[in-house]
Formats: sequence, C-alpha cells, structure tokens
Amino acid sequence: MRFTGIHERPLEEVQPGLPALWSGDNEPVITPTAHSTGRRSALANWIASEENPLTARVYVNRVWAQYFVRGIAGTPGDFGRAGEKPTHPELLDYLADEFVRNGWSVKQLHREILLSSVYRQSSAERADVLAIDPNNHLLAIYPRKRLEAEEIRDALLYASGELNPTIGGPAVFPPLPPNLGASGQDFNGGGLWAVSKNPEDHKRRSIYTFVRRSMPYPLTASFDPADPSAPHHKRDVTTTPLQALTLFNSDLVAKWSQSLAGRVINEAGTDVDAQLSYLYRVLFSREPNRTEKSALKNFLKEQEKIIQNKAWTDKFEVAVPTGLQGNPALDPFKAAALVDLVHTVANSNDFAYRF
Repeated sequence: MRFTGIHERPLEEVQPGLPALWSGDNEPVITPTAHSTGRRSALANWIASEENPLTARVYVNRVWAQYFVRGIAGTPGDFGRAGEKPTHPELLDYLADEFVRNGWSVKQLHREILLSSVYRQSSAERADVLAIDPNNHLLAIYPRKRLEAEEIRDALLYASGELNPTIGGPAVFPPLPPNLGASGQDFNGGGLWAVSKNPEDHKRRSIYTFVRRSMPYPLTASFDPADPSAPHHKRDVTTTPLQALTLFNSDLVAKWSQSLAGRVINEAGTDVDAQLSYLYRVLFSREPNRTEKSALKNFLKEQEKIIQNKAWTDKFEVAVPTGLQGNPALDPFKAAALVDLVHTVANSNDFAYRF
C-alpha cells in the first residue's frame, strides 16, 4: 500500500522542479549560491527563457485583450488546453516571437499593435459583418471599448492641464467627498484617510492613489475599477446611468472643466472657431466636423442666454475659466458658457470610449 499526503509519515524526498508537462526538455537548472537556494532565480530564468513559448504567448494575448476586449485566445486567464483555442494562432505566434526577438520590449509590442490596420479601422457597424460574424471574433470592425476607471480620471486631468507627471514614491491621498467622513487626521480619527498636505499630490496619476479594500476611490468606483481583494485576469465592463451621472455631477470634473476652459482660452485665444478646434484636438485628437461645429455654436448661444437670465436671480452661481494668463478681456457670460460647453463635451462618449 502506498501512503501519500500524511504529514506524520514522510516518504521519499521530492526535489524542487517543474511539471514535465510545462518544462518538457527545458528543465530549469537550480544553482545554489552562498545566500540563496537558487530556486527562485531558476524559476525566473525559465519563465523568461527563449525556449519557453508560454510566457510570451500569454503576455501578448493579454495585451491584445486590453485593446480589443477579447484576446486572440478568448480565455486569457485559462491559456491552454482547457481554454478557448486562438482564433488566429499564426498571429499569436508572430507577436510572441517578435516580442522575444525585440528583447521583451513592451513598448515595441504596443507599437506593433497600435500601428496595425486592425487597430486603426473604424468601429462603425456593417451589415455584411453582422451577417457573417455577429460577435466580431474576426475583428472585421474595431470593437469600441470604454476607457478603464483610472484612465478616465487621468485623461481628464491631462486634458485640463492639471496632471502632475511625477513618477514614483509612496501612495497619495487626494481629498474625498465630505459625505464620506474623510475629515479625520488619521485612519483612527474618524476619517477614511488623512488627505495629502501637498495639493499637487492630489493631481497625480491614479496608479499612485491609495485604495482601501472597503472603498475604492469615489470618482472611479462606478467604472469597474480593479478589486484589490481578488486577483483577476480581466475587468468587468458595465454600462450604467450612474456612470454618466458620476462624471456630470462630480465637483472634480466640473473643476477640471474650468481648468480646461482656461487652457483653451490661453492656447486658442477668444475666436470661437479656434476654441472649438483646439478643444476637440485636446479631447479627441481630431477637428470637429461641420455638423458638430454648428451644434457647438448653437449650444454656446443658448447657454449664454440661460446664464444671462439666471444672473437676475438671487441664487446666481456661475463657473468661470481658471488658470487664465495675461488677464484677457472676456465677456463673463460667454466665458461661463464656454465652461459649460467644455464640461458637456468632456462627458461625451467620444471621450470615454475608444472607437
């Protein structure tokens, strides 16, 4: 009788190694040193070995899934016999091989994908594609994809000119809405966290924002942020009315819209056509077409009238551009209407989605 799995009855000693199914003939060599058993180094060398095709394929597949919603192999978290077979195995092999040949350069891999025709094609629906491939597995059209939670916040900060590009360092604690009880001086003082003293830290990229498992950062909470309490290979993507309400009603987004309006005036001057063109270049990397420009001008005229009418009431409040340089002579009603326009355009699908 063979006894296995009983701690009190040890049998033969098992040496460290990899399952033959994974390693094949490429068994890692463990070389002990004076300060280490060498096991982790051997594993790391095997993972990054040119003779191990698994690592490059898995990584390339996950990068592809980030851009196209679905990986070349549709189950990036279950890459192998139990998962889905790749729709384009030759493409997967090519990208993995190029990834290794280019010295595992992640930047070069992204460049290879972003400059491809499949990434640069339109996402407009086509009847012939829907008839043949309704799930778009063959990528005849680009699958529109919403920016991830942190990317939306960072993109808004960057567009407004407020982003602090400082790299590295400990986590930062930006201000939280007062209704969340964030007024404490430390974790035990009744608040969720003590706000970072340097205001510039509040504008750093989302990757540096402190996250508590019990509560994600409020602005990103509605956009399916990463769950720090559970590992995952793919984020959930939902579309709910709360997402639009979060961006439109957020005090932070309104503040960044004021900064972006000031940036538009500083860079484009007071000419309306130049302002609209500059705004679209900042937010969408393109010029507004004739229909869009006409709608934007009509919005400015109507909003200016609304603001003028509100100016006669006792509860008149107006958002004005911030960060202006040189004290330009501005019509306060037109300036306020521009802020509202910027806020509206920044809340459009064109900004939050890749088309």
